[in-house]
Amino acid sequence: MNLRHQFDTLVLYDPDRSVSTVNVWVAHPTPPEESVLGTLFIVSAIASQSRLNHEVLGLLQDEVRHQYYDRLDQPPELAFEQTLQKTNQRLHQLIAEGVGGWVEQAHILIGSLWRDRLAVTTLGTMTVLLIRRDRLHDVLGGSPSTRPNPLRLFDHVVSGQLEAGDRLIICTPSLLDYFSLEKLRRLAVDHTPSQAVRLLESTLLGVEPRLSFAALMMHLTAEPQPALTTSSAPLAGVAHRPSPQLSMAELVQHQRDTEHLLSPSIWPAMKDLWVQLVASLSRTARRLTNRPPKRSIPALGDHPGKQPRSLITVPAVSSDRSWSLARIFARLGSSARSVASGAPFVRPSMVVPRAGRHGGRAAVNRFVLWFQALAPRPRALIVMAVILLLLLTTAVVRQGSTVANRGQDMASTITNLEERLTKAEAALLYGGEEIARQQLAEAETLLAQLPHRKRADQERVAGYEKRLGALRNSLRHLTFINQPPVLVAFAADEPSFHPSQLYHAGPRLVMFDPDSGRVLVVELNDPTTRRTTANILDTGQPKTAAVVGSTALIFSTDRNGFVELDLDDLSWRPLDARYPQSGPAVQFVSFFQNRVYVLDRVHGQIIRFQRATNTLGTGSQWLRESVDLRQARAAVVDGSIYVLQPNGVVEAYFGGRRTNFQLETVDPPLTDPIRLWTDEQAKYLYLLEPATKRLVVFDKRGQLVDQYQSAAWTSLSDVVADESKKTAYLVSDATVYQLPLQH
Repeated sequence: MNLRHQFDTLVLYDPDRSVSTVNVWVAHPTPPEESVLGTLFIVSAIASQSRLNHEVLGLLQDEVRHQYYDRLDQPPELAFEQTLQKTNQRLHQLIAEGVGGWVEQAHILIGSLWRDRLAVTTLGTMTVLLIRRDRLHDVLGGSPSTRPNPLRLFDHVVSGQLEAGDRLIICTPSLLDYFSLEKLRRLAVDHTPSQAVRLLESTLLGVEPRLSFAALMMHLTAEPQPALTTSSAPLAGVAHRPSPQLSMAELVQHQRDTEHLLSPSIWPAMKDLWVQLVASLSRTARRLTNRPPKRSIPALGDHPGKQPRSLITVPAVSSDRSWSLARIFARLGSSARSVASGAPFVRPSMVVPRAGRHGGRAAVNRFVLWFQALAPRPRALIVMAVILLLLLTTAVVRQGSTVANRGQDMASTITNLEERLTKAEAALLYGGEEIARQQLAEAETLLAQLPHRKRADQERVAGYEKRLGALRNSLRHLTFINQPPVLVAFAADEPSFHPSQLYHAGPRLVMFDPDSGRVLVVELNDPTTRRTTANILDTGQPKTAAVVGSTALIFSTDRNGFVELDLDDLSWRPLDARYPQSGPAVQFVSFFQNRVYVLDRVHGQIIRFQRATNTLGTGSQWLRESVDLRQARAAVVDGSIYVLQPNGVVEAYFGGRRTNFQLETVDPPLTDPIRLWTDEQAKYLYLLEPATKRLVVFDKRGQLVDQYQSAAWTSLSDVVADESKKTAYLVSDATVYQLPLQH
């Protein structure tokens, strides 16, 4: 699909005072060059003040421009790869000449945009943000982990397919120090590239002159398809995957090799079958005629010194190709008619064919005479054997043709399957989940058509199934954790302590065992530092709690009261509180802006208390409409209140009334999550489902973000998160795990 792109560039750089040299370069090709190879661009930054940086960047731009647009006879992706090879060679030559101090400080991105195809390669750390359908994706996904190789500075290509409406932000990492990802997303979505660049400039002009910024803002829109024309340049192939990758030429060669391997060799088999059948007929004829293998009688008129000839012979395959089986049977028919008409019959022993250039015909004559001399039963058996030979030959030919067709069909199926998987990988790379889902469905259909009989076939199918499974997991945002890190294990140290509730309070992680009433506080910067306490006040047994800032916990008790635990000195104090209705059943407690919210399942209400020094006062009913909360499992507050219902349903309430919030459907579906967590500082909702041993993360619009699953989580009971450190904490079987988050 042809896309029209609008773009604008941001370059803030003071040559006299900036500590970095930055630049954004966009090629201006001629119309023929642009139609065949698209547009080139480079976003660069070198973290030094050397004047040599300008010469290096100028050399790089000239080399890339010359190498790329000098390949109008090649597809864009191949031209881009070969351009990088030549550019690497030129830069290595520059380094060998002693100009290499810039390499360790360089952060450069080279990209090409042709129709709806984008390919980029990077040196150092660069940022590429794709905004598709209001969702932001980090295309490159982080900084490189290895030092640049002077022989191949640009050795990794990321390519994929764009869609109409996509927006791209390509920038140096310094821009992210002043703008959040959400701010950049809103700028790109709400403004044209030129307007977004102007807004960025107005904000950054007040920044210190020593800092430099470079960015390329791009917006892609659909344009009408041009009239069909003939071009000598081939079209681009299948989307690139991150290396290692297969080019289209390799895929075509793979198909040819597969066809060659699967094409059967029919004629050698037919030749062997013919030899075996002829030998079998010879043995059958000898048995039926009850004659010795070679019976030699001197022919009439022969001289005594001459070699006698055999009267009974099995004809070999004649070298005269004109003597086919059809002509043999025609000769048999004419002989039979001669006998029927009363013509004189000459016995085989009286006829001696002469050798000469018609030796092939003489052999046939001997065979006809010999056949006529046979008794009816042997003659019928030989005719049946010949017919059987014809049938077998036909069957072999047909079978060979069928095998050849099957081989071609399987080669075509494998090629199509590879293409579907490659497209799915490219779509997932750029957030095109609907495209990836469609490609995977087609790939599954193709995979079902592959044979499973032979071991090699089974291994091939298993390899594709593994690849399909990995893509399905990527589509489901599902990550398997083989050995999740353990923060604290109580099986050996505290065998009687079985925490089932977790609370994150600043630098501390608080664990609570409702059965024993014990609370254990762990310092996260030193998990070996632990303190334990239990409530000895006459307030009833603590049941569930809410975190107050980072200094205290407020517990509800089994007497429908409250008690507060100070985390600094582990002291307990009672809090006076009165419910608006008698006999509540407290299921969950949450805290927000000095208010305590209690989920009361008996009365189907959320009760709100105002926290004071030693009292919570009389609670009030927060909900303004009738709601069924009899089976609700959790209620968490961040301004809105999210309620976890059975079967994985999460309801959102604002101002006492239910909103139209709902969670996106996930694969596999949520069936029985038991815990829901968030707070006013968190951006995401965390659901814990012990039955599937997984943690599911949604944003607060209900869109799926990630799924985590581990076989080690055999009995999950609670979860909290510290998003500033990208870590979640889960408790399972008296063990607390810490999970690195990907979002």
